[in-house]
Amino acid sequence: MPNQLKNIEQLTETHPDSALHILQQVSQYKLSGVEDRALYGLLLYKALDKKRFPLKPDSLIDFSLKYFQQHPEGSRLAYCYLYKGRICSYSFQYEKAMRFYLKALDCAKSQKDNLLLGKINFNIAAIYNIQRDFKLARKKYIIAFDYFNLMKSQPEAFYSFLEIGRTYHNSQNYRNAQHDYQKALAYARDSS
Repeated sequence: MPNQLKNIEQLTETHPDSALHILQQVSQYKLSGVEDRALYGLLLYKALDKKRFPLKPDSLIDFSLKYFQQHPEGSRLAYCYLYKGRICSYSFQYEKAMRFYLKALDCAKSQKDNLLLGKINFNIAAIYNIQRDFKLARKKYIIAFDYFNLMKSQPEAFYSFLEIGRTYHNSQNYRNAQHDYQKALAYARDSS
């Protein structure tokens, strides 16, 4: 199973549907070791996230987070913090979510994983936006856009651009909002 999980980890990036299907067929309790169970939980969350499905159950990511805190490996710990932060954010625990996002950011900086750094900054920006700190939100959305653009991740880059416009709209700066919405629309057309 350890080799299969590593294959599934690669599959998660390119074919999340298939990875999710395989992971759902595996019983986590039949996994041989603690490391396998921790990786299984993280991979399941990655696949769910890629498909934009709810991140459940919490116990899986809690287990993975505890394991990777003791055995940090690559960007796995940063992803665990990101997903734990999202769970907190979904339940309106924004302070707690922000703490997890900042921990994820600290872990991710050394990994040079641009997609991960983009996702973390995007989620931080969303909290600033909810808290009506539009200037900070805009700054983080711009950072997220830059990371997504580096990865040529067009949908994420587009949504970052769109959110930049929304920060202007929410702060009643409609001229800048309209300008950024038009840029987002042009970006979407260029990417298709």
